[in-house]
Amino acid sequence: MMKSAQELYDDVKPLIENGWDDAAICALVKVVESYPDFAKAHNEIGLLCHKIGKKDNVLPHFQKAVKLESNNPNFQKNLADFYYTELNQPEEALISYKKVLEFDPKNTNIMFIAGNLCVVLNKYEEAKFLYENILEIEPFHVEAKEYVEKLEKHIQKEKQVKSPDEIYNTCQDLINAGDEETAIIQLEELVSHHPEYSRAHNDLGVLFLQKEKNDGALKHFIKALELQPDNIIFKKNLAELYYFQLKDVENALKLYLSILQNNPEDIEALMVAGHINYALKRFEDAELFYKKVLDIEPWNLEADKCLSIVSQNSLQKVSISQ
Repeated sequence: MMKSAQELYDDVKPLIENGWDDAAICALVKVVESYPDFAKAHNEIGLLCHKIGKKDNVLPHFQKAVKLESNNPNFQKNLADFYYTELNQPEEALISYKKVLEFDPKNTNIMFIAGNLCVVLNKYEEAKFLYENILEIEPFHVEAKEYVEKLEKHIQKEKQVKSPDEIYNTCQDLINAGDEETAIIQLEELVSHHPEYSRAHNDLGVLFLQKEKNDGALKHFIKALELQPDNIIFKKNLAELYYFQLKDVENALKLYLSILQNNPEDIEALMVAGHINYALKRFEDAELFYKKVLDIEPWNLEADKCLSIVSQNSLQKVSISQ
């Protein structure tokens, strides 16, 4: 009977423990040949190859281990350390260190390294946030305290030079680069100093919505629309939050009807208004909205299908009434 992956790995342990690294690597390679999805063996090969200087073989095995067990903080840390110390790839290292912190949120050593990488990458707000978290756990961490003070001065100096639009554009660059966390930190800082900056409130709403933080999204969408009551994008964002996430159809319908007052041929608003009226069993109103869509776009298959369904419901309603 063939041994399991763990049993084969256990057979290799004495080689590892006695420092017979080359033999251990050969044995582990045979393990992954038989069990290519055995993450522990890939991670161990990476460690041993790094130890004896076969660095070209390290990254593929660390990456494979993480791919197979992304929730293993040790595998993530090994990959992060290699990116950081050997490959000088701070962006990739930071991604992996942040994943380690998801599993071990009070690991101040990892937090400190992540903060340093943020400084290297000019992510000063995020670095300050990480150092401040360290101080909450270890109030007497001298270096973290020193770095927070330096960053506060640096960030303040940058803000004195940059206009709100420049700060906002920097946030857009962060969003486009996929760094939503830093973007949120900087946008919140922007609206704290410039609460009238409506686009920043709207973007915060979008980012919070993506993270399923509906309360935060609602707060900033409402503020954005309060500052620019006629902005159709802001209205749609708030309406979609009400309708799709909060299931508040009445408030959603009010906003879609408000959009249609000034934009009577807005297909998206017409369709959703039709859907809401159908959900509220206002079939005649729903018919009107779907017919309006077909007046504008006779080829709109979705509107045609919805109109057919609503018409059938209307006929049933009339039949029951009779």
